[in-house]
Amino acid sequence: MVYHTRVENAASSFGLYGLSGKATAFLAPALITAATLLSGSPRIGISPLIVLFLIGLLLLLWVKPKGELTPS
Repeated sequence: MVYHTRVENAASSFGLYGLSGKATAFLAPALITAATLLSGSPRIGISPLIVLFLIGLLLLLWVKPKGELTPS
């Protein structure tokens, strides 16, 4: 995270990181509850976790491991 942050916008970058953590803290349980209630099966109710992990994996494809600030 530090490699991807510039000094002038460090607060907003870490604020977005914190906000995304809080958003997923209630989003995942809400999706599991909705899927379980709609399907009637706790096994199918866990399927939103797979979707969320796949979305996270797709988003990680755009992340440069060395960061934006270091020369390539």
